[in-house]
Amino acid sequence: MVKRGFTLVELLTTVAIMSIVMAVMAQSFLGSWNAQLSQEIMSELQRSARLTLDEMTKQTWNATTVVSSISSGGTSYTSTANSVALRLPPMDANNTIITGDDHLVFRQDNRRIERRVIPGSGSIRAGWKTPLTLNDDTGTLTIKYYNSAGLELVPGNDDLSSARKLALTIRTTRTHGGRTYERELAATIMLRNKGL
Repeated sequence: MVKRGFTLVELLTTVAIMSIVMAVMAQSFLGSWNAQLSQEIMSELQRSARLTLDEMTKQTWNATTVVSSISSGGTSYTSTANSVALRLPPMDANNTIITGDDHLVFRQDNRRIERRVIPGSGSIRAGWKTPLTLNDDTGTLTIKYYNSAGLELVPGNDDLSSARKLALTIRTTRTHGGRTYERELAATIMLRNKGL
């Protein structure tokens, strides 16, 4: 009985088929990996925007007034279409309202949203980190101001201290692998403590 080996044509055909199978498997793996990565980036953007919006919502609820402009440490902060200065009642360590005013500024600084605290004397907010970056994946922060009648107030033209409601829109973006990912969240918030 004579043992017969593979011919060159059979070997080349086998190598070609194996190469095609490996290429298909690699393409499938890469496609799956890219889909997973895209989903993770979108989830991170959603979470980042949600945390920022939650912090801004919580503090806006507690605000008594939108302030057109506030100065601190030689820097002036103005309420605009992408920045808001809020006056809040200061609280002591027992969460009791004390006299004076606290101010919080939320603003877009380049591609991030930051919170700045300008605390009153004796306020627990004096211990808050400032400035604090809330979101560094931000493309835009848009703020619209409305009075109690629902009419939109224009920063720079109207007195923003009459604002009763804010409409916030946060668009977060991130570029990875030549692709840009984007999420947008919006909320409308009432100044719950207006009139204190």
